[in-house]
Amino acid sequence: MGERFNRFKIEIEKEVADRRAAVEQAPAQFEALKQSLGRFEGESVLGQGFCYMGQKLALGSFIGTAAAARGSFAIKFLRVENDQLTYADFREAGAWSLIPVIENDQFKWRVAGKNNQAFTNDELADEVAVHLAEKIRELLPPS
Repeated sequence: MGERFNRFKIEIEKEVADRRAAVEQAPAQFEALKQSLGRFEGESVLGQGFCYMGQKLALGSFIGTAAAARGSFAIKFLRVENDQLTYADFREAGAWSLIPVIENDQFKWRVAGKNNQAFTNDELADEVAVHLAEKIRELLPPS
């Protein structure tokens, strides 16, 4: 067989194996992502403290939550519209769909909402925290 074909065969077989591995690892990695969000508990920005509640990371009136349904994964952003003691009214404030990938032999999440960049769990948790902080900054009065 030709050298070019052999290189192609190796590449395509690795690509398919990586896709399968990413899909197999995704549920466990998603649980690890939820835990990565918890790293921000006790941190603060712009006078607002991060609060970690299970799989949700809250900052001020915004929440970033890890959500999974039937094999698809996402980070959903919510805004608390009414925070009275009796109930909280949440409004959707965006979402990032997550695609599991293996990149350079490392599990990552490809995020369409972030220009299809791929992130490790810790990197993605950082992106969620930054996004929440940006939402809080948008609410500040102009100076």
